[in-house]
Amino acid sequence: MSEEGGRREGNDVRGRGRREGNDVRERGRREGNDVRGRGQREGNDVRGRGRREGNDVRGRGQREGNDVRGRGRREGNDVRERGRREGNDVRGRGQREGNDVRGRGRREGNDVRGSGKKAMMSE
Repeated sequence: MSEEGGRREGNDVRGRGRREGNDVRERGRREGNDVRGRGQREGNDVRGRGRREGNDVRGRGQREGNDVRGRGRREGNDVRERGRREGNDVRGRGQREGNDVRGRGRREGNDVRGSGKKAMMSE
């Protein structure tokens, strides 16, 4: 007459979860949660910040369309040495002024012979 405890009282011998109609799946899936990573879940682009926001990740010079050449060439300056840039004649003074670079005496037509020779000729 003595039956097993469970059967005697008409008890359900299944585990609690199934007995109460519970879903025994893991919590995340049971509540309809998406268990994917944040990036995929939100439809985000998981690339680096710079590229995600449409930023140009090039260096400053290229990004702003700047000419990265040296200052002189960038501003259209003539980078030749100063003398030639300003149209100056870089020759020495004698050649520049067309001067006769001989000593003073010869340049002015003076007779540079000693006074003795000059005196003898004038006689």
